[in-house]
Amino acid sequence: MSTSECVLEIKDRESLKSGDIVLCHGYNPKGLDPGIDGVIEFFTHSPWEHVGMIIKDPSWIDASLNDGLYIYQSGTGPNSYPDVINGNLRGVTLNHFDDFLANREHIYIRSLENFTWDDNTKEKFLKAFAESHGKPYDTNWWNWFCTGMNSFFCYGKCKLCRCCVKRHINNFWCSALISYIYVKMTLFPESLDWSEQTPVFFANNDVPIVEPYSLSKLWILRK
Repeated sequence: MSTSECVLEIKDRESLKSGDIVLCHGYNPKGLDPGIDGVIEFFTHSPWEHVGMIIKDPSWIDASLNDGLYIYQSGTGPNSYPDVINGNLRGVTLNHFDDFLANREHIYIRSLENFTWDDNTKEKFLKAFAESHGKPYDTNWWNWFCTGMNSFFCYGKCKLCRCCVKRHINNFWCSALISYIYVKMTLFPESLDWSEQTPVFFANNDVPIVEPYSLSKLWILRK
């Protein structure tokens, strides 16, 4: 699925809810290596360079947090805005969504549908959050090389390249983090290797979400 394949619906932030997927492209703020975004987009044959997950009104995660929109993400950093719990500026962070949006363009959303945030699903998220929050960004050159080669030459279908990147939870790049959360919340199959996923994975029509759950078509939050 690409932004050029169809005319996408534009919605506002009132449509956002916990679990929704945020996809970005073409972001190049001051302080970030200007080549990182381009490298990710080039090797994944896609416009997508970052993915995160919306969390709304997260007092059930931490009682000190106010209501509002937040994003769970992993980035190389340093961000200009701190994690709302531990103050970290890089790696796996929970951030105010408004801070994340500052100076950004090209923000797209896939809404999580047919899903209920009840005590059971919140407990699953909290376990995954405890395992992932504060972990460093995955800068392992071998993981980057294998995943990049697989995406560039095999469009993510090379079994040999996939076997080179074993799933792990000691560090995460952005799409690995959100894939991990979705697996642990039983939204993706337990067998999915979250560590090999790239941002374009979340834009694909055949993303392997477990029924009856689904992800909406891409819609535009900000052009």
